[in-house]
Amino acid sequence: MKAARKKWSRLNLVFPARTVGDTRIRSFDGLRAICISGVVLLHSSGNAYSGWLGALSKRGWFGVDVFYVLSGFLITQVLLAELDSKATINLPRFYIRRALRLQPAYFSALLLVFANEFLRRDFALFAWLPFYLTYSLNFAIAYFRSSAPLNAAWSLCIEEQFYFLWPWCLRNLNPRRALPMLLSAIGAIALYRTALYTWMNWGHFWDASPASYMQLYYRTDTRIDTILVGCAFALAFRSGRLQSLWAWLGNAKWFPSLAAFSSLGIAWYVTDDVVHGHIWRYYTYGATLAAFAVAPSPLFSFTGNPGRRGCSRGRR
Repeated sequence: MKAARKKWSRLNLVFPARTVGDTRIRSFDGLRAICISGVVLLHSSGNAYSGWLGALSKRGWFGVDVFYVLSGFLITQVLLAELDSKATINLPRFYIRRALRLQPAYFSALLLVFANEFLRRDFALFAWLPFYLTYSLNFAIAYFRSSAPLNAAWSLCIEEQFYFLWPWCLRNLNPRRALPMLLSAIGAIALYRTALYTWMNWGHFWDASPASYMQLYYRTDTRIDTILVGCAFALAFRSGRLQSLWAWLGNAKWFPSLAAFSSLGIAWYVTDDVVHGHIWRYYTYGATLAAFAVAPSPLFSFTGNPGRRGCSRGRR
């Protein structure tokens, strides 16, 4: 018994124990900042940099993928903690908390952008208003192949669609069955995206059309697998069949470094295709592969302090 408790104490240093009221992993804030910095660097630099900095800035868009994996993991952790403590998920409470967290900033930005367009007597943007209000801007960009002010809201739209559906799915699924179903869904999405890319670029597989990469990058049905990878990792951590694996990895001092370097290497390999103007690798198997590669790295490499807090709470 003491040996098992000691093993779990070591494990909690790597995998933080979370409760319903303890949903903050502060080290993830730093990882989010790195992801956002990559996106900002990409949009602000253009081709201004050369060498390693230029190669890094051109990969800044991958920060969105990492952000999606983190989001799927964290939201699933919160939902599973509520399932553990209350045997259900309070959907109205979840939706209200998400709205209070995201919508004040989102609608404030919308108000400023639309007010500016109104003062300039430029009313073209108002045709996009329904897409902003219904969080479907990503589909509008994908099909109209056009950009608008506050274009970056497309990624938030996919997040909001995920927030709307996933809690309901998890509440109505047995968490033990959810993991294999989720892994099957991720594999199916990867195959679906590959087939769609091949069909849309038939005869010029290595030279993708603008319509194909706009649709495959912005549509929810071809992007959601990156978020679902984070969800699957959260479910896998809770799986009773995998606890011995997590305990072994939690005690392996070499694993954080291996996970971090492997994640960076695979992410660089997948994004290298896009940097050099050929997108087939990312839009077929690459997006899913990179999501699985980055999923464990943040957890093993950046969560030491929160884990100690979680461990101490568990003892009390």
